[in-house]
Amino acid sequence: MSSSATAEPTVTPLAHELTHVIQQRQGPVAGTDNGSGLRVSDPSDRFEREAEANATRAMSGAAVQRAPQSSAAPSDAAPSVQRVAEPVEIREGEIKRVAAGTVIVYPSVTSCLTVTVNLRNGEKVGAHISLMQMGENHRSDAILPALKQAVDDSRVKSIDVSGATDFWTAEYFTKSIDAHFADGSTPPEPTADHESIGSAVATILKRQRGKVSVTKEEGDLTR
Repeated sequence: MSSSATAEPTVTPLAHELTHVIQQRQGPVAGTDNGSGLRVSDPSDRFEREAEANATRAMSGAAVQRAPQSSAAPSDAAPSVQRVAEPVEIREGEIKRVAAGTVIVYPSVTSCLTVTVNLRNGEKVGAHISLMQMGENHRSDAILPALKQAVDDSRVKSIDVSGATDFWTAEYFTKSIDAHFADGSTPPEPTADHESIGSAVATILKRQRGKVSVTKEEGDLTR
């Protein structure tokens, strides 16, 4: 006689975490004291069960329910902490938009630039710009227009440009090194000019220059 186990559906992290965002906007979220004065959400409490149920609905195609108005926690209660979303890795030539509270990781930034657009709703849109095209991913002269499209008409709080600025000139945003090699022309030398790099990013993304900061930084970058 054989028995078959029922597999649990994969939970949709975005629906789960968005439920927590809605809960927290409606007031303090109850938690379980971890013994050090900090209240942490527990898989058994109603807030976690509610988030889990919404994630399951999302997987099944059913409408996700809004979190009901929660009763306020006592004013002297310790702050509650929700589970943190898993970091999202963005590799060379890639663009990704992530939910509020999600950490972006740009691995092994040694000759690249990263552009992180911080939106007013807490979301972020990141681009990892490579000097040379990686496979079929975006070239340096195509990635910023694609980033602009990903941001669309969202309200922008700030734009962070970080990476190996010593290897860059703003001209690579309009004609990549690959394009120069393809037509036999000589690529311009890097200028490491933060002002022109920042101005070029602002112009292509059609945002105010004052929103753009440029920083020299290498290694595994997190934003």
